[in-house]
Amino acid sequence: MGYDVKDVAATCPETNGVECPAGEVYTTIAGECCKKCMFEACTEEGEENTNECPAGCTFVDDCAQCELAAKAFGHPYSEAPIPAGSPRPRGCFRNKKWLIKCNWENPQGAKKGKYPICKKA
Repeated sequence: MGYDVKDVAATCPETNGVECPAGEVYTTIAGECCKKCMFEACTEEGEENTNECPAGCTFVDDCAQCELAAKAFGHPYSEAPIPAGSPRPRGCFRNKKWLIKCNWENPQGAKKGKYPICKKA
């Protein structure tokens, strides 16, 4: 029995009318057939070396959402540990080469060349 595209698309939550949680929107993820719910990214970036995000935005503090964002943005995500005791922006951040990581254990704080990933508040 063959399947056509409409049968496959109908299995996606978005096409079945499933709403994303508050503050999230359906986003195309590379390599995934269905869109996934993800935070709505801010149009402006967070300030380098801080945990500060533009007005109306806040940093992404969920590591699963951080990894999903890396896929959506088309950038690599690293699960490599951050050097012990080394401060980084809290939650999701990127470096100058757009390697995205999530800080959930180390101290929150400024680190040169690190930018917080921000979502609409």
